Amino acid sequence: MLREKSAGKVRILYRAHLDHLAKVSEIETDLQTSLCKCTDIDSFTNTLEDGVHKFTKLVIQVRPAAKVWLEARSLLFHAASCFIQDTSDAPMSYLDSDFEQCSTDILDLLSSERGIGKCSREAFETMRKILIAMKKICNHEEENLIVIPEIEIDLFGHEVKTKIEENFAECKAYMKEKKRIPAVISLLRIQLGYPKVFFISPKVKDVKMELTPVVEKQYAKGTSLVVTCDGALPAGVKNIKIIYSLKPPFNDGKPGEYKSYVENAVVRRSFFTSNFAVQFNDVGLYKLKVEYNLIDYDNIQWAKKYFKEIALNSQDFRTQRSQVQV
Repeated sequence: MLREKSAGKVRILYRAHLDHLAKVSEIETDLQTSLCKCTDIDSFTNTLEDGVHKFTKLVIQVRPAAKVWLEARSLLFHAASCFIQDTSDAPMSYLDSDFEQCSTDILDLLSSERGIGKCSREAFETMRKILIAMKKICNHEEENLIVIPEIEIDLFGHEVKTKIEENFAECKAYMKEKKRIPAVISLLRIQLGYPKVFFISPKVKDVKMELTPVVEKQYAKGTSLVVTCDGALPAGVKNIKIIYSLKPPFNDGKPGEYKSYVENAVVRRSFFTSNFAVQFNDVGLYKLKVEYNLIDYDNIQWAKKYFKEIALNSQDFRTQRSQVQV
């Protein structure tokens, strides 16, 4: 209805969002309708597999956060369909890698989308816990391993919080009685609202930082250079960890490999500074890569970000002078 009323009144981008939302809502509505009837198993599993097919088509059209969400829902539909149709009464461990990948994708999203917001974070965390519970059902694990998620009432509201907790409790009760198909259906009945990040990316400011000294020169073997990384933290960020990764030309006579050193920056107000010493023990090319992790006021450490890489050349000037004198 919203899509029809907004026709010709919203930008093309928002129109696409509404189209995607309408398609997703249609899939979810078909599932809930089928769950209400739940008399014909073949019809029910067909609804699930049809949902998987439609989710797969939508995944390539939506933004990354929505893609992760739809892939999670698609996996739930697929796992439920396979489990209901399986007649072997054996654990379905062949889906483990899919569950693990989907869970990892959610964690990666939550660690990279700074500014995602508590409500969106809670929605994705709850989705991940539903995936974990479904995996345990598929593997015939004990009911006490299924954990009812702790949901903040301020984020989801009393009605949604209560319904989710009831469905999880029902799932555990069925699992205790070894009634695994009803346990699967209990999880499918859980309805989560679409998180805000499903539609738009949170707008956050990047950290401003500099690396000094930035000079292109040769450094004498046996000396050292102190590089300083400093800058200003964006709003909402409490601290920053600087990761210095140094690759020397050699390491015990073998070609050098990167070795990382993590430094907690010194923060005063919104400004930070960090120092790192490069020791030129060998002649050759040193590479220094600088990355960082931001830490917000909820003590959440966000995904590592790349900043810069510089090359430093070391020479043995004493040997060169000796050769010139000879």
